[in-house]
Amino acid sequence: MSDETRLVAPQVAAAYDFSQFHTLVDVGGGAGLQLATVLRAFPQLEGTLFELPHVAAVAQKALSGEAVADRCQVVAGDFFATVPSGADAYLLKRVLHDWSDEDAIRILRSCRQAMGPTSKLLVVEIIIGFGNQLFPYGERLDLLMQVLFGSQERTLAEYEGLFSQAGHCLSATVPTAGAHGIVEAIPIDTP
Repeated sequence: MSDETRLVAPQVAAAYDFSQFHTLVDVGGGAGLQLATVLRAFPQLEGTLFELPHVAAVAQKALSGEAVADRCQVVAGDFFATVPSGADAYLLKRVLHDWSDEDAIRILRSCRQAMGPTSKLLVVEIIIGFGNQLFPYGERLDLLMQVLFGSQERTLAEYEGLFSQAGHCLSATVPTAGAHGIVEAIPIDTP
């Protein structure tokens, strides 16, 4: 995942306009490379990396050596239970594809509970049938995820379905220069 993030992180930071936000929570953000990359590109932004306790300890150490350490905090927790509240944006990069629909909805609901009425959710995934067609391997990766992990890659319509069940509404899609797409969602009235 770290190797993939080294490639994907700059693509995400270049493709999406994070300048509209003041605070960003990277939910399940691993060692913090994606968050650090976005914070370097958008100096007005403050970030929170949210991870399981054993990963948060690794992230704390990794981020302490980054030039953005003064604008970044690490919070340990479980995204099935709760997510830090009050941020302008919530980022889920390559998180949902690891989980069944039921678990993905639980994660999205945790994010929805944390979000304010104007917060945005940003889901970065390889979306089947979307984005840069130079990388049309979403279907093959989907099969691999199903066989090995019982999870899946999804189409944009499948993400819309998950969002609606979790209190979100798809508001925009942004392709990156690589295989990933950024799906933006906003909260609907009832969390």
